[in-house]
Amino acid sequence: MARDLLLNPLHKQAGAILGPWPACAAQERRKEEGAAGRQEWTVPLRFGDPDEEYRAVRQRAGLIDWSVAGLIEVQGADR
Repeated sequence: MARDLLLNPLHKQAGAILGPWPACAAQERRKEEGAAGRQEWTVPLRFGDPDEEYRAVRQRAGLIDWSVAGLIEVQGADR
């Protein structure tokens, strides 16, 4: 069974179409080597019209939820 990203409720609220992480050849190789597969995650595939998404990111900004790929830890004083 697929697992949801922590931000999926926000993705849904923003109109995301969710589905399994798309497979690629590199992931298949890592899986053969014993690494956990990303296909077990439900991720946002798109937020409507792909052409409009592209324009929005090129003209304004975009944020990609890669939390399935790992964690980062930030330390130090705020600036």
